Amino acid sequence: MPLVETGSWQGFLTSKGTPPAMAQRLNAEVKKILAMPDVSKKITELGGDVRTDAPEQFAAWLGTAIADWGAVVKAENIQID
Repeated sequence: MPLVETGSWQGFLTSKGTPPAMAQRLNAEVKKILAMPDVSKKITELGGDVRTDAPEQFAAWLGTAIADWGAVVKAENIQID
């Protein structure tokens, strides 16, 4: 499908209603871990890209990805067997 980004990703999701301060703290702690040279090096060696988006940026990206793939499912009439 044109214009649909494919690949894999990893991220942390929290329950609806999680206080923003808690999400920010989780984000800050994960950023510290990803900044560790051995961690970022290993991710890069495995072909990954280290990204440390803010929770709002990740939520926006995820919303777009869901909408894009939803459109693919609808356009191709994909059904669950």
